[in-house]
Amino acid sequence: MSAPRESAAAVQREVAQLQRWMQHVCTHPRGVAHALTTAESKAEYDVTVDQLERLVPPSKALSGLDRISIYAEMYVLRLLDVLREDFPVLLHALGPQRFEELARAYVVAHPSRHYNLNQFGRHMSAFVATRDDKHAAFLAELAQLERAATESFDAERADALGRAELEALRPEQWPALALRLVPSARVLAFRHPVNRYYVDVREGRKARIPKVGASWTLVYRKDWIVWRAQLSREQHALLEALASGATLGRALEKCAARTELDAAKLQQGLAAWFREWSAEGIFRSLG
Repeated sequence: MSAPRESAAAVQREVAQLQRWMQHVCTHPRGVAHALTTAESKAEYDVTVDQLERLVPPSKALSGLDRISIYAEMYVLRLLDVLREDFPVLLHALGPQRFEELARAYVVAHPSRHYNLNQFGRHMSAFVATRDDKHAAFLAELAQLERAATESFDAERADALGRAELEALRPEQWPALALRLVPSARVLAFRHPVNRYYVDVREGRKARIPKVGASWTLVYRKDWIVWRAQLSREQHALLEALASGATLGRALEKCAARTELDAAKLQQGLAAWFREWSAEGIFRSLG
């Protein structure tokens, strides 16, 4: 009775081996022919392109390489579609041809390694920054903003601090208050007016790649819609300090110590900012 069991186990091992090989050659970013030369492929089935037909029989019209390459190209095309969906404004800035060249290079440099395709573009900003392009710094920041929107949408849900909860606090409680941002919030600083360009493109206005000019943006999710809010330098400094874990009192001290900030603007705007931010639900509930 042991022989049939051993035979079944051998078949299962063979199938698992074939599945691993198939996955490797179909998902290799450089294509099937290159994948066959890699150590990972040879560890499963050591075959050359000329020998491929013993694993993938040819049809009347296509060789074994052609048949399996169809699946491999479909896989790459799906990844390109993911990048187009995640970075539509970067696509606009580069144009379709340059974006596809960038995206195909990205697929090679950063093959998909996560079951969730929303994770695939997480290296795009750093990748764009290394490209030989006179606008690389701006394009990298644009990719950072678009990536922040994807991350914000996917972030875990958390109960937000409401205006009533905030107004119920006694004045003496404020300095020690630790206001944590909800997981979907991203506090961003840029060297270019990235969000302005983003808005112009999304609203169909003519957009030119801008010159250097500092800007600050808050990205957050409300009612499962991702929003972007332009920040002043002072608003950004305060939110950045709070996001780092500082209490409100300590955050205000940090801001006061920064000579480039307008202390009067910070003091005068504080109450209105917190009303707006609590209405937008960017802080976690204190409960």
